[in-house]
Amino acid sequence: MNYIVLDIEWNASKWNPHHLEEIIEISALKVSSATLDVIDVFSSRVKPVERLTSFTKKLTGITQQDVSSAPRFPQVLQKFKTFLGTEESCFVAWGKEDFRFLKKECERYSLSSLDLSSYIDILPILQFGLYDTFKGNTPSLTKTMEIFQIEADGQAHNSFDDSMNTLKVFRYLHGKLDVHATYKSNKTPEERFLHEGTLKASGKKQLMKCIIAYMKKHDVDDVSFDTFFNSLIWLERAAALDLNEPVTAVFKAEFDLQKQAASEKYAAQKALLLAKG
Repeated sequence: MNYIVLDIEWNASKWNPHHLEEIIEISALKVSSATLDVIDVFSSRVKPVERLTSFTKKLTGITQQDVSSAPRFPQVLQKFKTFLGTEESCFVAWGKEDFRFLKKECERYSLSSLDLSSYIDILPILQFGLYDTFKGNTPSLTKTMEIFQIEADGQAHNSFDDSMNTLKVFRYLHGKLDVHATYKSNKTPEERFLHEGTLKASGKKQLMKCIIAYMKKHDVDDVSFDTFFNSLIWLERAAALDLNEPVTAVFKAEFDLQKQAASEKYAAQKALLLAKG
């Protein structure tokens, strides 16, 4: 078996709900499961349908010229499958977003998706596996390397450099614990999100983030209580946070306040986007 340490960059927009999010760069390292040495590397830019957003260019350093001469996603996927070969693979990534984007792009082009059933998400290992170092919070790659005093190479949000740095963290974790185990918080939802019966800042942040995600997806600056709490966006978030009924009730009690703040934030950002043309 080989590990495939994967990193993807995509053409993103912070606030435009109609923007097409497309993969613009894929990098992967084929790593021996026995030695954790790199066996082979893959890296390719991908030509998107839409032009790169200013947000993407600033974040990744990738220019429109960089992707204009790149192959389209179907061609890159075929080369990537050739790189993977026929050996059994276990994918390794920083969170599940990369897997989601791969699946979504395959669906958009009506292509057979990769078998991503065997994977390791580094985030829950960091959040809950290693002595609860991050207290259940979601750490960035840069911050993690700083804390563990691992020397970082290259540029953040460059998919090849990020895959190399992800491998460094993976090697560090591999020497500390079972990376194939399932890691969850050892704290109850009450301990994680409540203080004396009210929602902590961490819970408010989760709720605000979820409401804005709903507004962006549906291009609205308002949403009713029942519609939001029955939406797939909320139900998936609640399941991911492992919320129980008492804690969910406190989240619901906070809804009106967080919705008002989310509405103002979304409307302001959308107005700024329209002003820029």
